[in-house]
Amino acid sequence: MVLNVLYDVSTDIGNAQEYIYSSKYKNCILTEDETFYKEGNGKIENNMKCSGKTVMDTTNKKNILLLILLLFQATFAQSGKTSPIITISGSFKLGFKTYDKEFNMYQNPFILNDGKKYSIKGYNHANYSGGKILSISPDKKYIVLDYISKGYVDDGINKTLYENYLCVIVDVAKRKVVTELQGDCGGHWNKQNRWINDGKIIF
Repeated sequence: MVLNVLYDVSTDIGNAQEYIYSSKYKNCILTEDETFYKEGNGKIENNMKCSGKTVMDTTNKKNILLLILLLFQATFAQSGKTSPIITISGSFKLGFKTYDKEFNMYQNPFILNDGKKYSIKGYNHANYSGGKILSISPDKKYIVLDYISKGYVDDGINKTLYENYLCVIVDVAKRKVVTELQGDCGGHWNKQNRWINDGKIIF
């Protein structure tokens, strides 16, 4: 696109750009690496060319960003879910960074301590939780979380949903998984802070 603009851009790219923004060619962006044509007196005097890109008004950008934010909030509100924060003790709480609307489950649990979030080491980010603590040890040092592997297997013809229900014991202060359980998730804590199932000490 060739502009009929009587402006000398041979020495001042910045001023030329300002001129174009203030002229009727508001959809043109001038950059130093582009070639521009300027016509005057029937001949080409300087190189100047319109890039064809659209300059979006700053106000429009803000309005669009606000709209995106509102849509995101509306979508999250429609799901009826907020990230739960569950008290473990006076110093520690449990939260979740991610909510999966399709499965109605949470991912990426974290320990909240003194206003800081700490990821739980050993808890695979791809696994899910129902968003609650299954059990807390009497001394508040350990919690049991569900640890659900869930997704789809695609054989090229059909997509099949698979689910594998596990649980983990988490050391709260160290913010890490200390053991992974499957058949012993229905156990309980004894007074000595040991995890018991079917009369056996599991942890």
